[in-house]
Amino acid sequence: MKKQFAFTLIEMMVTVAIAGVLLAIAIPSFSAVVSNGRLSGRANEMVAAISFARSEAIKRGRPVTLCRSANAGSGAESGWICETGGGGWENGWFVFEDTNSNGAADTGEARLRGKGDFGTAAYTMRGNTNVADRITFTDQGMSPGFNGTFTVCDTHRRVARQIVVVVTGRSLPPTAGTCS
Repeated sequence: MKKQFAFTLIEMMVTVAIAGVLLAIAIPSFSAVVSNGRLSGRANEMVAAISFARSEAIKRGRPVTLCRSANAGSGAESGWICETGGGGWENGWFVFEDTNSNGAADTGEARLRGKGDFGTAAYTMRGNTNVADRITFTDQGMSPGFNGTFTVCDTHRRVARQIVVVVTGRSLPPTAGTCS
């Protein structure tokens, strides 16, 4: 008779139990990693928009404005309207060449790039009073009077990333923050 090698039922049950315990420990941690990645992604989208607006102002030699808008992702250029009076940036934003330096997207001013909403209510983005509605960059890439902080918040976990825009027009890399 040949000797057969196999797992016993008890060995198999112990292995499955150990795997279950390890999964129970790992899944919540993995969920936090995915959530942090999404939050960082939202913050990095704003950093990219700020950098784009600044570089376009320098390249074009004219003021360029980044403003918040609820309909920037609609694709219809005539519908891109800068919002004022409070509210969040999570609904979208767009960048335009502000030839008359009034901070409003007037007829004939080139719309350069738009971004629609985050697609989920789980994230908000607010700017402090200096960047509540818009940031305008001069032809030198400066943002005089518009230095401030954006806070991107994961409303479910109450964690945030903050983006600081300094008067030189540069944005600092996102850092950990708190939701307000």
